[in-house]
Amino acid sequence: MMMPPEAFGWEIWLYFFLGGVAGGAIAAASIADLARDGRERPLVMRATLIALPLLALSSVLLLWDLGRSERFLNLLTAWRPTSPMWWGTWILIATSGATGLLLLRSSRPAARLTLAARALLSLNVLAATALVVYTGVLLTTSSRPLWSATPLVPVIFALSALSTGIAALALVSRAGPTADDLERADTAILVLEGAAIAVLLAWLALAAGPVGARAAGVVVSDLLVGGVFWIGVVGAGLLLPLLAVLWRMRSLTLVRAALVLAGGLALRFVIVAGGQAAPLV
Repeated sequence: MMMPPEAFGWEIWLYFFLGGVAGGAIAAASIADLARDGRERPLVMRATLIALPLLALSSVLLLWDLGRSERFLNLLTAWRPTSPMWWGTWILIATSGATGLLLLRSSRPAARLTLAARALLSLNVLAATALVVYTGVLLTTSSRPLWSATPLVPVIFALSALSTGIAALALVSRAGPTADDLERADTAILVLEGAAIAVLLAWLALAAGPVGARAAGVVVSDLLVGGVFWIGVVGAGLLLPLLAVLWRMRSLTLVRAALVLAGGLALRFVIVAGGQAAPLV
């Protein structure tokens, strides 16, 4: 298969994954706290403690991909609104800053949400959403059919980010009503994510011409990409977590969360590597 010279390396799909988990955790916890008038402050605190290290690692991976520190500084100092990487850099910075402010707010006791607290939570929802959607939008700017033939890649990445973010929160949350709500939300998101992936592949196979059909074929039948797709994305990331809920296997909550995270990582690899492995003609 033809591999293009501008192929993304491992640091990019890992950056997509870590940024997605961070953004998903912040968005989910902030929405929960807004909906419950500040009663989910401990959940927000856990989300910030998860997100900040992951955002820092994402920044390191971004620097690694750029290759030279001056290229990163150029993104910070130059006004380049037509550059996807410029947007990505500033979205990452904005999300990190908003998350840091949220950590400070969450460490202070309060009976209920103030107007300022609501504004800060809303800001974090917006910044985190921009972060998780951006990674998919970045790929759609390419001419590769797996990424650009449909508008579904940003949707799939956003759903996966929410799911993996909730799974990360589940790993550090005690059993109780909040954990139950997280599981229900994650289950619904996994169903939507699976449906979106199925629609993407069907669209490529049936409505995107021969090039699109070959891209779908890489995802489902390539030895490496297809293997990771069926075992990592479909098996570990979707079917097993959904079966654990269906069979009410409460003792496997942590295992289920770990499987969702593994599936999210596998999905980023499949989308990035599969898009590059598919022939362009």
